[in-house]
Amino acid sequence: IPPIPDLAELPTIESTCLINVADLTAPTATAEDGSKVTGTVNEALFPITKQGNSEIIWTFTDISGLKSTQKQLVNLLDNVPPVINIPGR
Repeated sequence: IPPIPDLAELPTIESTCLINVADLTAPTATAEDGSKVTGTVNEALFPITKQGNSEIIWTFTDISGLKSTQKQLVNLLDNVPPVINIPGR
C-alpha cells in the first residue's frame, strides 16, 4: 500500500508576485508501517511566476519505494495596483 496523504485536500497557496519552493510547507503522508513520509516537489518548477491558477504535485515515497502523489492548487493574483511616478512632479 503506498503512503496515504495526511490531509484529504491541501490548502490553496495564494500570492501576489511569485512563489518559491522555500515558501512552501511540505505535506506529509502515512506509510503502511505508520511512519511519516514528507512530500517532495520538483524544485525546477520554481519560482512560480505565472499569473492565475496552476497546480504543483507532491510525491510521497516510503522506504519500500512505494509512491503516491497529491495535487496542490497555486493561485497567483496580480491584485496590487501599479504606482505611476512622473519625473519632475
